[in-house]
Amino acid sequence: MFVEVKMTWREEVIYEAQFQKIVVPLRVFLPATEKVPITLDIRILGGYYEFELAHPTSTKIREVSTLTAVPSLPTFTDIRSKMSDFCHVIIFAHGWIGSSHDLEELSGSLYKHSEQVSKEGDVHVYVTTVNHDQTTLGIDKGGKNLANEILELFKGYNGCRISFIGHSMGGLFARFAIGELEKVDFFSKVKPINYVCIATPHSGVGAIGWNIYENHLKSTFTGYAMDKSGRQLNLTDKDGHIPLLLEMSNTGSCYYQGLERFSRRLLLANTTNDLAVHYESASLFLIGDSEGDLIYGDDSIVMRKKFLSANDKSTIGDSTTDPVAIRQNLRTLDWTLVSITVPGMFANAHNDIVVRRKTPHSVGYKVFQQLN
Repeated sequence: MFVEVKMTWREEVIYEAQFQKIVVPLRVFLPATEKVPITLDIRILGGYYEFELAHPTSTKIREVSTLTAVPSLPTFTDIRSKMSDFCHVIIFAHGWIGSSHDLEELSGSLYKHSEQVSKEGDVHVYVTTVNHDQTTLGIDKGGKNLANEILELFKGYNGCRISFIGHSMGGLFARFAIGELEKVDFFSKVKPINYVCIATPHSGVGAIGWNIYENHLKSTFTGYAMDKSGRQLNLTDKDGHIPLLLEMSNTGSCYYQGLERFSRRLLLANTTNDLAVHYESASLFLIGDSEGDLIYGDDSIVMRKKFLSANDKSTIGDSTTDPVAIRQNLRTLDWTLVSITVPGMFANAHNDIVVRRKTPHSVGYKVFQQLN
């Protein structure tokens, strides 16, 4: 059980909160000036719950009331119990050192929207937890974990539909999983609908225009801090073979062929203020690309949209470099691209666009409409 308390306290007291027969260890730090009762907003899994605590000298909670801002997200067991033939399951995948909590707001909002507008039968939203604490072990490891979980989830069902929404490296986990599913002919029984990637480093973490010192600093950090995943993102994981990301983009690979089956492929890429993933990698940018059409703009966010046609031969690039070769390979598929600009000196666009925390990343709510 995950509990997060973001307040300033001094004296530590341990409480135990009981909610829906789940006992939650709750650690808070009480203020110097004691007031009774004390009300806290506690994040527990997919929801926000309001707990009214007893007098600070007590170790029991006097009263517990529920104030749900986001519905608790369904577990694997919940989804399995509700699935039926012809249902549509939307799989969310988090990125490096992330967790399902990163995508609570995004998936919760999409879940509510899907319930309201779906005319295709049951729609289920599942935020995978299979890669918690394993994101440094390799994109291949995370992708296999995800593929195995999906095979177990859909066991016994035919005619269902599946979509993926991946944030950051989660988009790569999803692409690798799609290749693993292609190997076992999964898509002959389950129809692939949408592949959506949000700020995903398809061609690694390098960027056009970065000077040699900045690139060296970033590659050193990712290679050290991100372990095997970092080497794969730096395209230094050759070991006698081609880098994994290049292999995944090759048109003859199962990863490409599985991705090709999807009815819609959507890229969401930050043009600025994304220190984790640069625009070129997330947008599959090639020299000669034109700017998209404005679809929304205000002081907090600007969004432009364009269709990247597989038949567009106007773009150019030096295919002797691995990052450009990856982008050129993937651009032989049709994509829809939404370019997002989040201005501001202190903007953290990488997390803002998925509302990783409910505040101050509210601009991400304006992006949700692009996922429907």
